[in-house]
Amino acid sequence: QWLGAAAPLEPARIGACFVACSVHKWLLGPYGACLCYAEPSFWRGARPLDHHDRNREGAQHVECLPMGPRGYPTAFQPGARRLEGGGRPSYIVMPMLVAALRLVAQQLTTRRIAARLGEMTSLVAAQAAALGFEVPPRHAPGIVGLRTGAGMPPAAELVRRLAALKPRPVLVSERLGVIRVSPHLYNTP
Repeated sequence: QWLGAAAPLEPARIGACFVACSVHKWLLGPYGACLCYAEPSFWRGARPLDHHDRNREGAQHVECLPMGPRGYPTAFQPGARRLEGGGRPSYIVMPMLVAALRLVAQQLTTRRIAARLGEMTSLVAAQAAALGFEVPPRHAPGIVGLRTGAGMPPAAELVRRLAALKPRPVLVSERLGVIRVSPHLYNTP
C-alpha cells in the first residue's frame, strides 16, 4: 500500500521474489488495476494457468486470433504475456494507469511524495499528541495511527462522529481500535 509514498522499492535488494500492489493510492492510478513484480528467474519456468487465444503467439498482432483446423496456435507469447488472463485489457483503465505512473515517476517522484506526506502526517501526529492522543514515535510517511487517550471515546465512536458531520471535515477510518489518518497530496494543513 505504501508504494509511491516512500522511498523507491528495490525488490532484488530486499530479496523479494514477488511484490504486488494496488495502484489507487499514492501511485495515483485508477481502481481496477494493480501491479505485480516477479523476479526474472520466475519468468523462465512459469507455465500459464489459463489457456486461451490471447496468450498465444500471434495474438499481439491481431484483434482476434484466427483458429485453424487444430485450434489456436500452441506456442505461447514470450515473457509475462503468456501468463495473462483471457480477458481484454481495459481501454480506459490502462491508459489512465500509464499516465498516473508517468506522473509519479517523472514529475512528482516518490521522494517528493514521501516528503510531502511525511510533513502532513508529522503535523497530524504533533497536533494529535497535543490533544491527548497516543501517537507512535515513528510512522510511515503516508499513514499515522492515533490511539485515543484517557477519557476519550473509543476510536470507532470518534470516526463515526466525524462521518456524521456535514460537510465532512476529514475522512478517516478505524482499524483495530486506532484512528488511521492517511493524507494525500491534495490535502492542506
